[in-house]
Amino acid sequence: MNINYKIMKTRNLFFSFFLWSTLFFPLSAQTISPDSLARMVENSMSGKYVDYKLMKRASDSLESQLPKYFIQMARIEMAEAWNQPEVVENLTDSLLFHTSRNEIDGNFAAFYLNKKAQAYLFNGKNKELEKWLDKVSAHWKDAPQIVPLKQHFQNICQAAEGIGPVRISRPQKTACIPLVQDPKMGDLDHTRQMEITLNGRDTRFVSMDTGNPASIILDKDFATKAGVRLLPDTIQCHPYLYDANMLIPVQRGVTDSLSFGGITYYNLPVWVTLTENPIIGNGNLGTPELLRLGKVEISPDKLVIPAKEENAQTVSAPNFHIKTVFGAGVYLPMRYHGKDYQFILDTGVNLSILNISKEEEETNPTLNFNGKDYQGIQTYFDTSKKEMDRSGLLGITFVEQCYPVCIDFNRMQLSFNNPREIANTALLLQYWNFYQMRRMAEEIKQKDPSSMTKMLCALVSSMSNQPDSVLKYAPFMITENNPSMYFNGLTILQKTLNDKGDYRNAATYSAKVVEYFPAVASTYPKDSQTRVKAIAAMDRALSGQPAVEVKIGKPKKIKFAYDETSKLYPVSGKIGKKKCSIAFNPEGYYNTISLREAKRCGIRLLGEQTELSKDSLGCFGMADRIRIGNMTLTNVPFWVYNDEKPTSLGVCLMKQLPALCIHSDKSLEILPEAPAQNNWPLIRSDVVIYGETDSTTLRMTEQKFYNKFLFSNDHTITLDFKNMKYQTEKSYPR
Repeated sequence: MNINYKIMKTRNLFFSFFLWSTLFFPLSAQTISPDSLARMVENSMSGKYVDYKLMKRASDSLESQLPKYFIQMARIEMAEAWNQPEVVENLTDSLLFHTSRNEIDGNFAAFYLNKKAQAYLFNGKNKELEKWLDKVSAHWKDAPQIVPLKQHFQNICQAAEGIGPVRISRPQKTACIPLVQDPKMGDLDHTRQMEITLNGRDTRFVSMDTGNPASIILDKDFATKAGVRLLPDTIQCHPYLYDANMLIPVQRGVTDSLSFGGITYYNLPVWVTLTENPIIGNGNLGTPELLRLGKVEISPDKLVIPAKEENAQTVSAPNFHIKTVFGAGVYLPMRYHGKDYQFILDTGVNLSILNISKEEEETNPTLNFNGKDYQGIQTYFDTSKKEMDRSGLLGITFVEQCYPVCIDFNRMQLSFNNPREIANTALLLQYWNFYQMRRMAEEIKQKDPSSMTKMLCALVSSMSNQPDSVLKYAPFMITENNPSMYFNGLTILQKTLNDKGDYRNAATYSAKVVEYFPAVASTYPKDSQTRVKAIAAMDRALSGQPAVEVKIGKPKKIKFAYDETSKLYPVSGKIGKKKCSIAFNPEGYYNTISLREAKRCGIRLLGEQTELSKDSLGCFGMADRIRIGNMTLTNVPFWVYNDEKPTSLGVCLMKQLPALCIHSDKSLEILPEAPAQNNWPLIRSDVVIYGETDSTTLRMTEQKFYNKFLFSNDHTITLDFKNMKYQTEKSYPR
């Protein structure tokens, strides 16, 4: 729908020349061109960022220059954003019934018919909708776009015959609804659950999710047992579920009653899932149901509904807005680095994320809401999307830091407290803001850490090659009533003990990993189960064997060359007394060798035949001695593959070196000491090794250390494994 084109079509040649010749002023400029206003209307219709206060000033100042219908379009968008349903209703009727066909066509008519029809259904005004549809179709009888829409909504109205409009019964006093977390929800255990009763028959917990813009979504089993009336309006996919990258068919329904905290909705429209879905659980209560209540206060452990205010009036300009593209969502304008953004309040997600350019990323950003600067709101940056997205999410951690978050839909005012300090280990692990994690962990270690912050110390220590700290803090993870964190704790301890050569105790934890894996399997790649079983088999096979020992002499350069078959960069070395090619491989965690090469080099084979990967069998082995340049290794464990596999030393061994320098002249040096440095960038080793498809384990802050990058001939790179830092020096042709 091209608003600019519609404006141009209805103005004379002089105005057309003016429109195209007008400079595109910045949105904050005092003078705003008609073209800029048109862009704002288009953006609002499609759900993109809009400064509605500026849009109001623009539409008021340009009212005499633009067609009446266009100013009405702009004001409909503003009225929707500021929760003024009566204004929307009146302006929509004016557009549909009092605008000529030369100004708006059938596409526009269908757009506004759909908008108002959805509002009727939201309020359960089915009889009024049927009468209004007849009126619209009679007026637009020459518009083919109207007929299927009318039929669609009439079918819904006829199916809902006998059901009255939505009513709400609420107590005179403030209502307080407890919010709880369910550890059985795995990676979704951050979501807050509230107890609701359907039709007075069935009581269950559903998620309180302000990021769900639709009317309440219910699980099919819950809805069926409670007697929810289904309407024949099955659709392929609901927008909310599509945003979750899942295609879930849903069907409209109506409840006789839905109750929580002494509040009861009657004749409430709902969506019912037609297939089981872990994201939905029993159900999902979103922003539209909160909007009906007028005012809510959200805290981490409760939802408070203040006593109803009579004749609530707006006393100041709105400081947030709602969007009704797919229902209703709370959008909070914010300024960062002098640019305007909008956050969506989404209590269904864990962390807060802002889409920005890479150059603007900060560890402790200052965010400006409604003219006030806030520092300390945990915000993580996504630099993968286009900067023009200008959007972000305020997750449940925002509520945990700034509660209570008070939303007054009557006055369109949103307020919250100054942020408290928290250390949410789950979201830090999820988003890999490693600089912030490492800084926080070092600060925490100087104090007396709580159980939650000890988990953060364990995760960071594992990534930072600090095995003693892992053994100190990781046990607190496996006592936590959190499946995902418990599983991570087991794998971190297993990996650390294996790295230290304590294979007997490592085997204890890897056995628990295998036993517990089914509880978290849905969140990992399909080949992960094979991987964790192979790791457990390795620990059993190595149990009782001595730990790796590393001796490094005076540095000397060791030449490497690219091997086309393995895609690695091997150097010459010896395993036992046999010469062979061995590669350092940052894209794999464990050391690998083929069975044929293992037998040739005299490697002691250990353990039974095991499925090492989806298509490969093998066992494990121990090399008594390996020599590469100035380095001597003893007691080196290998994964021994029956099929051909390059001989490589993975991250588990590389981390035991003080430092490795890879030169641009295709040579490397194994350094006996870590170089003196202060401000080098950080590197990390991934916390847990899951499936083969996710085996790249050595990373810079933002990208993986692929072999091709490490062994490039356009730079020299030094990897400091003691401090987990790196430095690159660009090479220039002589």
